Amino acid sequence: MKKLCCKLSGLWRQAVLGLFAVLLAAAWQPVHAEASAKGIGWYSVHVDGYLALRNAQAYDASNEIGKLYTGDKVVHLESLSETDGYYFVYSYSLKQTGYVNSDYLQYEGLVQDNYYEAKVDEGYLALRSAKEYDASNEIGKLYTGDSVLVLNSEDSRYWLVYSLDLLSSGYADCNYLQKTGEDGNNSYYSDNSVGGISTTLVCDMDNQIFSTRYISFLIPDSWLPGITYNYYEDRIDFYCTAVKNAPGAEDGFLCSIYRSTGSSDYSEATFLDYTDGYNYYLRQPTDFRANPNDEENCALYLSMLNDVSEVEDSLVIISE
Repeated sequence: MKKLCCKLSGLWRQAVLGLFAVLLAAAWQPVHAEASAKGIGWYSVHVDGYLALRNAQAYDASNEIGKLYTGDKVVHLESLSETDGYYFVYSYSLKQTGYVNSDYLQYEGLVQDNYYEAKVDEGYLALRSAKEYDASNEIGKLYTGDSVLVLNSEDSRYWLVYSLDLLSSGYADCNYLQKTGEDGNNSYYSDNSVGGISTTLVCDMDNQIFSTRYISFLIPDSWLPGITYNYYEDRIDFYCTAVKNAPGAEDGFLCSIYRSTGSSDYSEATFLDYTDGYNYYLRQPTDFRANPNDEENCALYLSMLNDVSEVEDSLVIISE
């Protein structure tokens, strides 16, 4: 996908990084959150018999709400409520969401289209549990620029969508949704608030800036297909989303940026700076975190891993 926005350059980009993080420095940080920047994966089902779509994360005949067969396509919708072994998915054949056993899914790639963004003149666009205008069915709030993946647009007014900020699916009035890129912006998912997880974290894939209250850096070009980040109070872990989405032991770990009042807990960590009583470190994996038999994902992971040096070179640490 072609990136439409103009890149900032040289010292100007560095200045923007510093200013960006300073403006965010007054707010509080979360303990832990996970989010992905443009990294929703789709899968095909491979099973003898059928794979049950369930309304709960347990093997129980009473919670079956549909049947999936070999070749059926599903999209993995990240959810904070997922437990090991189950994915929350949308089934294109059944046209509904539910949980499935991830052991019977084969990763096929990242969803590349059907991304929209909210556009309201004021206030917010409600994410709803039903296709009707009612205060009681509001399950989330979407603001102008918030990204969604449209799952089903058959209804003339209310579309089934998945919010990349809220990590939740529901119905939204399509009159307030705009195709991503139609106004010349956001050719990549821009995570401007992480669904309220933190007002201090911005992952802007358009201008290639990642910023929190205490660090900012320029996102390398090779990371644009999709990154997943685990955000803790004292560190951020980055992953290649394509690898992390693929079932298996590999997780696509790229690096961690973390701070400590003492020395590093990792012998292989690189010391970055000392600011406001904290030592800052960068840690990379000591082993290979992608499946070498998956040529496409392996090549993407290698490219992203090699460009961790660009993250280190552009990193700005903000004094509080």
